[in-house]
Amino acid sequence: MGNLLKILIVNTNENRGGAAIAANRLHCSLRKFGVNSTMLVLAKDSSDEHVVLVHNNRIKNKICWEINALIKRHDFRMPVQNSEKTYFSNLYSCNHIKRHIKRIDPDIIHLHWVNDNLFNLGELRRIGRPVVWSLHDMWPFTGGCHYDCGCGRFRDDCGRCPLLNSDQSDDITNKIYRKKKQLYGEIKPLYILGLSRWICDSAKTSSLLSECKIKNIPNCIDTKKYRQGDRIVLRDDLGVSNEKTLVLFGGVDGVGDPRKGFSYLIDALMQLDPAKYELAIFGSNNVPEILNSFKVHNLGFIRNVEKMVGIYSCADILVLPSIQENLSNVVMESLACSTPVVAFDIGGNRDMIKHKHNGYLAKIKSAKSLAEGIEWLALNDLRENARCFVQDHFAEDVVIPQYINFYRDLLN
Repeated sequence: MGNLLKILIVNTNENRGGAAIAANRLHCSLRKFGVNSTMLVLAKDSSDEHVVLVHNNRIKNKICWEINALIKRHDFRMPVQNSEKTYFSNLYSCNHIKRHIKRIDPDIIHLHWVNDNLFNLGELRRIGRPVVWSLHDMWPFTGGCHYDCGCGRFRDDCGRCPLLNSDQSDDITNKIYRKKKQLYGEIKPLYILGLSRWICDSAKTSSLLSECKIKNIPNCIDTKKYRQGDRIVLRDDLGVSNEKTLVLFGGVDGVGDPRKGFSYLIDALMQLDPAKYELAIFGSNNVPEILNSFKVHNLGFIRNVEKMVGIYSCADILVLPSIQENLSNVVMESLACSTPVVAFDIGGNRDMIKHKHNGYLAKIKSAKSLAEGIEWLALNDLRENARCFVQDHFAEDVVIPQYINFYRDLLN
């Protein structure tokens, strides 16, 4: 179907982190459909010969890290939590990808999550290939943050950043914003893919991407890998009572990241009868002991897909209380394993969860509504609907033809 296409997928990691998982799924699925896909990464985890490492000069990179640190110490005059992760300009990297582009000679360069010193965005100027950028978060169209926490200043030129407690219109967020605007104007042609309708709509309101074509194509998932397992056996293995409803929560640092909304889940559980529910948490090592009345299964970090599929399968309900979210892998995986989801009615959640059909959309930032959703799903069996919805909208045979047609349209 797509045997003449040659695609280069660029992402910082091969499999670590949500964006990496989604990008790697796209890479593997494209190859299944006959597309000549190569993945270019800074950190490789597998033996896949089609995943290529960026040449990494450690001495030069150390110098670049020091330069970035000096810039940040100068510009971050006011304290900000996780500023190293929140604001990373990607304008000073010492890594180079032009040599890889020249050697691989792709028809299209498809960027995904490219932070953490992967390469200098300026390298894509006058590259002679169409550049596609999938939006895994808001960073490509903000002055530095990956999620804006609702401030909306990216619609103009950023500056006066509330995350920095800044009252300066020309703070570092404004400087990064203006530098990005200059670079994007020199990367031609540049096409934007929003993984959710929400992030598409948000990107369209940013002056950074005002001249770019923006289209919504979601992530895909292998529904042969992610499917419902034997719930009874799996619950026995985990030591979960079959008499109780198992509520699942998780994600990378889901407990520690305020955006993931763990505090709302805690408040919601406090409104439920602990004799009827148990909680399982994955993706975090340090789970606070604040649910004395609830039995909590701390599962830690799960690297194995089969084990993760088993965890989804034995849960009755997944809760995703994020207050800002693009297109969550966790939600898609849970639904594929026939486990319905309770989440706030925000962002990309609306693309995957249809209220009281395959899950429950709660009122934003309402622990009471979250608790009502958990209770409602505990009484209504939506497992078949959950699985069918993913098969109809996000399975490989549904999504990958959309990507192939999009690539071909660009080349034509």
